[in-house]
Amino acid sequence: MRRISTGVLGGPILGVLSTTENVVTTLTPDANLTLDPNGIGEVRVATNMQVNAGASLKLADNASTNTVSLKSPGTLAGSYTLTMPADDGSNNQYLRTDGSGNLTWSNVGVDITDQTGSGTTHYPLISTSTSGSVSGVNTSSSKLTFVPSTGTLSCTAVSARNITATGTASLGLSVDINGGSIDGTTIGASSSANGTFNTLNCTTFTETSSIAYKENVNPIENALDSILQLAGKIYDRKDGSSKDEAGLIAEEVADVIPNLVYYKDGKPEGIHYTKLTAYLVEAVKELAKEIKK
Repeated sequence: MRRISTGVLGGPILGVLSTTENVVTTLTPDANLTLDPNGIGEVRVATNMQVNAGASLKLADNASTNTVSLKSPGTLAGSYTLTMPADDGSNNQYLRTDGSGNLTWSNVGVDITDQTGSGTTHYPLISTSTSGSVSGVNTSSSKLTFVPSTGTLSCTAVSARNITATGTASLGLSVDINGGSIDGTTIGASSSANGTFNTLNCTTFTETSSIAYKENVNPIENALDSILQLAGKIYDRKDGSSKDEAGLIAEEVADVIPNLVYYKDGKPEGIHYTKLTAYLVEAVKELAKEIKK
């Protein structure tokens, strides 16, 4: 090997390189410094390697044209070390730090906490996907909320095939509906409501009837004549829910006493059987007068 030197101690020149103490510099400005082992040899560093001044560590592709760069942030509050895991993990895992610089492979997921004491309003997350993965989730803070400490779930509307409410004797069980409507009629703590039931069983059935709720009060006339025009029938329900049921036909009652009929979409749908009692009372009174005569 031929050595070319300026003859100045501590500042030799090797080809196009200048060495001063432990610094190797290219003589030509902005020229690349290449370390190229012979054959398949590797460039190995016995201790730490530092890339200064926010410069990048570049990894080039096979053609040495495109690169992937790793670099430090422009400003650091202090130095830290990231220690890589001992293996390359498995499919769909990601690198996770423990806060002390140790990196491990972890499965993608969200930490779950059984939160039952919080009184803060939470907003359940919703998604339009039913399988696979999602790029994001949504919430609706004014439409759907949940309070863990009370177990209260609030929403603006419920659509379900079946709703089952369960409870214990000590805690009690109730379904409280305030506001909204059933079959178009507003309901609440102090308002009436309409509803449809196949079977309604109760110990006592009471209808509001105070004069305080009524106006335009008039007597029933010709009650006996109206009752005599009604015809009781025995029939089966087409849906199979009842056999040999006794009752009246809404369309026939509508022709005689229309105010006893419940209409839906302008057509007779049901009969207010309890209201029929008022006509029966007046009819009995008319019979009593005829008997007395």
